[in-house]
Amino acid sequence: MLNIFKSALYKMFRDKTFHVVCIIGLVLVAFMTFLGYIIDQSTDGFKYLTGQNMLVTSMSPVQNFGLALPINLISLTIGEYTFGTFRNKIIAGYRKSYVYFTMILIGSIFTIGLITIYVCLSTLMGVIFGGFDLSIPATTFGILSGQFIGQYILYSVLTYLAIASFSIFISTNIRNHGGSVSIVVVSVMILYLTSLFVRLSSVGHFDDFNFYQWINPLYCYGATSVDTIANGGHATFNKTLSISSVVAPMLWIVVFNVLGTICFIKRDIK
Repeated sequence: MLNIFKSALYKMFRDKTFHVVCIIGLVLVAFMTFLGYIIDQSTDGFKYLTGQNMLVTSMSPVQNFGLALPINLISLTIGEYTFGTFRNKIIAGYRKSYVYFTMILIGSIFTIGLITIYVCLSTLMGVIFGGFDLSIPATTFGILSGQFIGQYILYSVLTYLAIASFSIFISTNIRNHGGSVSIVVVSVMILYLTSLFVRLSSVGHFDDFNFYQWINPLYCYGATSVDTIANGGHATFNKTLSISSVVAPMLWIVVFNVLGTICFIKRDIK
């Protein structure tokens, strides 16, 4: 098990997909820094390029690099079929469950590792040009607190892992790049947009039971945007949203990893 994991990890770092997404990340950091600088120079009393704003903006799964990650993860996964890597591992005597579990681990490392680097670089640029002052509102979430940022990072990590599990499940079953990318990207955007609409429909009743927030891993992103306005520009997570923001992505991680493993075991790998 350890040998197949080391081999897959080594292959990931040498894969062109990994190099391409690193370059995309660097270009986007430079572009967002430049864009933020232009915005700040052309407006009064409004700061986009700050450490806290760049942190929460770059961490979101629905921002530019957040959407690029599952697309590249799909390419990495389908490449295992295209180049016969899955087949070779099975022929070598590795159980299909081990092979799929290794792909999950590699996909998780790929996703969390790259988004961490991207967020750190983006935040660093924000700190250099605008400092890190929590009294200055972030463009999306308003006035932030240390507790909110800590929770936001935790929920984002879980959400990225959920999207990675979903992306691997889709790509290993469809085995078509265009179809897999379309399903994953459209699903992520629908989940985010519907979270906005559902939360807007419950203004004034945020603590009421809402089944949708317990099954949508991106619900907290739309919800916090709506809640910030309702709370006078202060970003907070209420108790129910805090719990559901952990439960929903964990549900996706478990369900799609289990289903993916079962489907992969039953599939004839050629």
